Amino acid sequence: MSGSPLVERVGELVVVSGYRPSDASVRSPDGGTVAIAVRDAFRGEARPLGTWVIDLAEARVVTFVPAPGGLRSIELLDADTLCALGDDGVLRVHALPDGGCERALAVPGARWITAVAAGQVILTGDGGLVLAPGGDAFVPTTPEPLAWRAHVAHGAVAELVDGRTLAALLSVDVAEARRHDAGVALTPWWLPSPDAREFAVLCDVSDRSPRPWSPGDLDEATWTHPVTFLPEDPLGTVRRWAAPLEAWSATWWDPDTLSGMVGVATGPPPYRTMPMALRRVHRDGSVVTWRPPDTELLDRPRSAASDHALDDGGFAVVVCAPGVARLWAHDPVTRAEVSRDLLAGLAPPSSLHPTRPVIAARATLGDIVLALPLGSGETAVCSGGRRLALLPAALGAPDRLEVAGAWVTLEWHPPGGAPWRRAYLAREPRRG
Repeated sequence: MSGSPLVERVGELVVVSGYRPSDASVRSPDGGTVAIAVRDAFRGEARPLGTWVIDLAEARVVTFVPAPGGLRSIELLDADTLCALGDDGVLRVHALPDGGCERALAVPGARWITAVAAGQVILTGDGGLVLAPGGDAFVPTTPEPLAWRAHVAHGAVAELVDGRTLAALLSVDVAEARRHDAGVALTPWWLPSPDAREFAVLCDVSDRSPRPWSPGDLDEATWTHPVTFLPEDPLGTVRRWAAPLEAWSATWWDPDTLSGMVGVATGPPPYRTMPMALRRVHRDGSVVTWRPPDTELLDRPRSAASDHALDDGGFAVVVCAPGVARLWAHDPVTRAEVSRDLLAGLAPPSSLHPTRPVIAARATLGDIVLALPLGSGETAVCSGGRRLALLPAALGAPDRLEVAGAWVTLEWHPPGGAPWRRAYLAREPRRG
C-alpha cells in the first residue's frame, strides 16, 4: 500500500483493498480488529513501513503505526494492544487506538513473533539442532537463545530456551535420536499452552533423506515427538510425548492433550488417498489416530481436503471441489463415523459454478463455513445451514476462506503481483 488501505462496506462485507502479497495480516482474538504490516517496498514501490490498524465493526482505518527502522513481525495481543518486532530486535508495545508506544523491550536475536498467550508474547530466533555423526546426540547450531517470552504488562523479557537446553530436551529419550539420520537438521516450533505455563516444542525434520513410501503410509519421520516443559525448570519438568505431530497443525486440545495432523503418502496425482490423518496425543501416553477414508472426490480437478476439529471433540475432514463439499466425522471415543453432503439444502447443484471449487473453513462454534461459487458469478457464504451473505459477481470467487472469532475472512489473490483484497463478514447480522 502506497497510502492508507481502502476500506469500504459492500452490503454486509467490509472490503479491504490494496495490500500486497508481502504484507502480513493478523487479527485480534475476537476477530474484530485487523492489523496489516507493511514490511518492505514491494517491487520497488515507495511505501511507508509500519502497521495499519482497522476496526471491522466501524469499517474504518483506526491508525497507522510507523516503523521507520524496519518491521519483522506483528501480533495483536488483544483489540487494544499491538506488538511489533522491529529489524533492530526491539519489541514495541503500542496502545490502540492512538498507536502510542507504551513499552520498548530489547530482544537481541529475535526474528519472529510466533504466538501470544495469557498476556505474553513468544518470540523466536534462528537456529536449531543437528543430529551428530553416530546418530546418538543432538548438537545445537548456536549456543544463543532460540526463544523468549515477553510479559507485556510487566515489561520484562525472559529467555525461554537456548540451543544447549533444546538439545538436552530432545535428548531426554534416546529413542528420539534413533528415529532420524545422522547429520539431519531439526528446526524447532514452539507451542505455548493457553495459560502460557507450559510449552511444547516440536522439530521439523523435513530435510531428511527421501524414504520409500507406499500410498497410505503415515509420514511420522518428518517431525519429532512433542516435548513439553515448564519454563522455570525446563530440564526438571521435561516430558517426551508418545507420538509425533505436524507442528504447524498442532494445538493444545486441553491441558493434557495435544492435537494435530500427520501427513499421509498419496503417491503421484491423480490419487484417492486422503492426504492426512488426525491425531490426539494424551499426557498419559495414549494416542488416538484417525485415517479418514479415501475418496474418489480427490480425483476431481481442483479438489482439496481440509482437517477440522469439532467442538464436541470429534475429528472431521472436508473434501471440496467444484460443486462438492462432503464431510466425514469420527468420534474418537465411540469410533463412530458419519458422512454427509454439506451442500444439501443450501443450493441446487445446477446453480453452482462448474469449475470454481467450494471452499470450507471451521468456525469457532463447530460449524463449517462454506463459500459457494455460483454460476451467476456471485458467491454464497453459508454457515450452520443458513446463508450469511451473497458476494457480488464483481468481487469474483474467493481464493481463501478462514474464520476467527465472530468474523469470516475471504481473500482474493490476483496473479502477477497485483494488489490483493480481503473481505470480512460478521457471522451474526449487523444491527443498526
